Amino acid sequence: MSSSRQKRKVAVEDNGIKDGEAREEDFYISEDGIGDVSTTSFALTDPSDMEEGQEKEEEEEEEVVLNPSDILEHRMLDQDRVLLGFKVGAEFFFKGSMQIKVLKGVVSVQGYELEPRDEYTSIYSPRGYSLLSISGTKEGNSDAELEDRLASERIINASTLNSSILFIAKKLTEPWMEYLKKNLKKAEKINLFGRDLSSQDVDELQDVEKCLDITLFRPDRVSTKLWKQGEEWGVSHTSMQLVRREGEQPRLLVAGGKGVGKSSFLRWLTNRLVKEGKVLYLDLDPGQREFGLPGYLSLSLISHPLLGPSFCQPETEWTKSIYFGDINVSNNPGRYIHCVKKLLKFAEEYGSLPLLANTMGWAQGLGCLLTTDVIRLIRPSTVVQLYSRFSKKNFSCSLSSDYVSETNSSWSKIPKPLRYSLLEFSAVPESRSAKDMRSRDSWGIPEPGVLRDIQTLSWFGRRGGITSIPVHSIHFSQVCLNVAHARVPNNGLLAALLLKPVDLCRVDEEKIMRPKHSDDYSVLNNSPVVESLGVGVVRGVDEEKRLIFVSTDIGEAHLQTVNCIVGGCLTLPGALFSQQKVPSPYICEEPGNPLSLPWQRNHRYGQFSQ
Repeated sequence: MSSSRQKRKVAVEDNGIKDGEAREEDFYISEDGIGDVSTTSFALTDPSDMEEGQEKEEEEEEEVVLNPSDILEHRMLDQDRVLLGFKVGAEFFFKGSMQIKVLKGVVSVQGYELEPRDEYTSIYSPRGYSLLSISGTKEGNSDAELEDRLASERIINASTLNSSILFIAKKLTEPWMEYLKKNLKKAEKINLFGRDLSSQDVDELQDVEKCLDITLFRPDRVSTKLWKQGEEWGVSHTSMQLVRREGEQPRLLVAGGKGVGKSSFLRWLTNRLVKEGKVLYLDLDPGQREFGLPGYLSLSLISHPLLGPSFCQPETEWTKSIYFGDINVSNNPGRYIHCVKKLLKFAEEYGSLPLLANTMGWAQGLGCLLTTDVIRLIRPSTVVQLYSRFSKKNFSCSLSSDYVSETNSSWSKIPKPLRYSLLEFSAVPESRSAKDMRSRDSWGIPEPGVLRDIQTLSWFGRRGGITSIPVHSIHFSQVCLNVAHARVPNNGLLAALLLKPVDLCRVDEEKIMRPKHSDDYSVLNNSPVVESLGVGVVRGVDEEKRLIFVSTDIGEAHLQTVNCIVGGCLTLPGALFSQQKVPSPYICEEPGNPLSLPWQRNHRYGQFSQ
């Protein structure tokens, strides 16, 4: 920042800001917002510009990860529960999933602190993603409280564990996880959660791994990416707190190239904020979404921690989605901007809640232009720009408020005056030995297409599988059809939608183009930008009866308002289709339905595997 800019100190009260986070001597407020006094505290330069000597120095300072056998104490409780103990400051990583219940002390998982409570908390640390850790942050409660908790769990003689932190770890298996495991293609089979049998270790913790069906990370046996909190991340939380104290809505947007850790950073920040109240999450990356199916842009209300990757997240309190229908924004950048505007209209109703915005990882060319427009539309109070040491992953410029306000390098080319704090962080974690951002680790990293299949399968799995979703029929004359990601002739729309996930929505009558024949379907001139009412799958078409069969879990009342079916680029994973042949892909109407309603409930049929 220019030395001529007026600076004033910020008084930061002791309101829960922890050691290692921003303190009042570390930053000031300038015309651009929060800035750093030392110019190196947290406003980092592009790591790709580091000199060779600097990079080697950082390599030597990388944190050493201890073997779990050096820090963990344990006692087997029963066939699926283990009592684990360790000391404050200790940390272990694992692959798999588990539920934990803290009995003594406080532990932290992805920035979320878990204190003693009666309920279990689920944690997901699958293969192919940065493995999560459980770390001890605070010593325990009183001996009387501990004895009560131990008694309620029927645990005796726990004093033999000389640990300042105690928690129960319980094996976690959920139906959607089994559905996901079963339906991944054989060529894409990944042991996402279970114990890794190829690297068994004969030590005192192997019984723990067998009991919980997990693999404890041992640095001397396997190389993989580990989740790490960035040293400067706490400044972003402080920035939002300062804005809130001024009585304004804190809005934070994170930008950066693919694979620099935008989602990981936002999960950490969400976990910090959700301790204080509910959080709005604006998801603007249709290819790698945090919640729901690919192809959508959404605004979600979060009231629970995010303790795992995107496909493991539980249902949000509510989500308002708009179907973009494509993972490639360049196919329709104007519609993308229109979708963002629509979602921000929804967000206006919740102006008192903090808002976090995740952007797509397209940092070059048109992607940079669209990011500029998105920042102008959101008008954030803070922008976090993540840098990779691989320069090709980074934006070509710093996304300062001066630059974004004045540049003509945007899709809309309409400058807007902005003032926000820009925080520039290094990508975390990023291996110094990797030759590129997609370098594989010992457990493998799924390709983007496989990640989308995983996301899709987990979504259907949480609904009991695709064959468990009710099937409804609607007559051609009562619905309009559209494909969002490509130009499809009107007579090819049914073929383009068949056996595809589709969006179900309602469009205004004046936007519908009616057919010449009254028993045919209608079409649209342009793909709609409206709130989604739900997701469906076109299971079949009966040309003779002029019926379209759709699987959907939308409630009956909302379903009756649907008058438009929109398809996109998303397809069903191939393993969902049954190998067996069926006599007919069509089904008969279920007797007893009120035939005056457009959508009719139908029997399920064997188009897909169970």
